[in-house]
Parts: sequence; structure tokens; C-alpha cells
Amino acid sequence: MRYIANYHTHHPFCRHAIGSIEAYVKEAIKANLKELGFSDHAPSNLFDDGLRMSYPELDLYLNEIAQAKIKHGDHLEIRKGLEAEYLELDDNYYRSLLRKVDYLILGQHYIGRKQQKFKSTYALKTKNEILTYKEEVIEAMQSGYFKIFAHPDLYLYAYPHFDETAYHVAQEIIEAAIQNNVVLEYNANGIRKGTKIFPEGERYYYPRKEFWESLKHYPNAQVIVSADAHRPSEILDEAIKIAFENLANLKITPLERINFNTPKFSF
Repeated sequence: MRYIANYHTHHPFCRHAIGSIEAYVKEAIKANLKELGFSDHAPSNLFDDGLRMSYPELDLYLNEIAQAKIKHGDHLEIRKGLEAEYLELDDNYYRSLLRKVDYLILGQHYIGRKQQKFKSTYALKTKNEILTYKEEVIEAMQSGYFKIFAHPDLYLYAYPHFDETAYHVAQEIIEAAIQNNVVLEYNANGIRKGTKIFPEGERYYYPRKEFWESLKHYPNAQVIVSADAHRPSEILDEAIKIAFENLANLKITPLERINFNTPKFSF
């Protein structure tokens, strides 16, 4: 295991994480990471689900990261990021965020962009719902706004079986990620949630093994392990180790770091 970068790190402004930026940075240095990206849930123009920062908090968040860069930049590359859904209809929303941060993570926790009637991705149970998820996340990757796609297999959280539709959704997501130079995230936070007994046996809700097995047909797909840390101790914990072991068993070699030197979306 060579784990030297984590780009998925949260902040108390999302209302479901704990620990200061300073505490996360110290854990990253202790874990011998070379790069740490903060990517708390971005504010939204559409709704407040109680799981994201407000607009007034955005500048406070970015200023805290800037101060950490000044203090610890000699020991750790620290990056500004945000995790956002592709739901906003006004593209100026994403462009304005990208003017302030190094990268955006696509974390599609809801579907319903076109109708502006949102449903949680944790509750998708029909073929039409996961097909809607596929359409919206592919549009997101094609937009050029997102560098990383967090837990791309989340559409399977409540879906009863990995059937033919689920398989084709996986294929199309992977193909779109390759075509648009988006990195697929193998999410350790799903491992922390533990396993459950399902009709097909004991497994995680996510990461879903069947989705990641689909990558055997796509050697050019980019994958990275992310802590999705909601507390400093999760920067490097047992879930991270299991994530690397799972990928090794699937013969998937994740990226060590992401190249952010390529130009961002042209405004």
C-alpha cells in the first residue's frame, strides 16, 4: 500500500463532521501523506438539507485552509476543494466555485436535476431511478467541472440486485469517466459503515464489489482511494487499509496522486 494523498476531507461546517482543519492536517502529516485536499459539502442555491455549509461559511472555510497552507506548507501540499452535486441549473454556480478552489468532487447524493424534484441517491430502488442517476452523473462528468467522482457506485445502495441494468449503468459511468478524464473514487467511508447480510450474502452497501469488478474491462480507468474523512482519525484508519486490499484483490492499481496542473474549465 502506498497511500500518500487524500482529497476527500470534510469540515464541521457540513454539520456531520468533527475536527478542525488543523487537526486533519496534523493527522495527515503523522500518516506521512504528501498531499491533503479539503472537500467539504458546497453550499447550494437550491436547498439546505442540513448537510452542507452555508454561503457565508464558504469564505471562512477557504480562509482556514489558506492559513493551514501558510503554517504547514513546508510539510504537506494542502489543496482547496469542495464536494458538490450536479443539480444546479445555472452553470455560473460551478464556475464561481471553481474560481475559488483547486478542484470539485462530484458527490451525487440526489437525483432529479431536470425536474428539480430531488430524491436521495441512498433510496434508489427502480431501474428508471438508477438510469436517471446515470444520465445526470454522465452529464456532470461531461461538463468539465469535476475532477473526482466520489462513491460512483452509491446508486446501488438501496437497489436490490446487481442486475443487467445495474451492470450497464456501471459500464456507462466508467466509460464516461475515461472519456472525460475523471478519477473514480473508491470510498473508504462506505467500509466504515460496515457490512450487512443481503440475499446474495454479506457485503458493504458500498463500495459495491460488482461495480468495481466491471473495471477489469477498462484498464485506462483512473481510480483513487479516498478517506472521505469526517473526523481526523479517519485520515488513515483500518478502512483505508481494507480499501487498498480490496482493490489489490481486484487487480486494480489506484493512483497515488492526482495531477491538478491541467487547466481547469475555461471560463
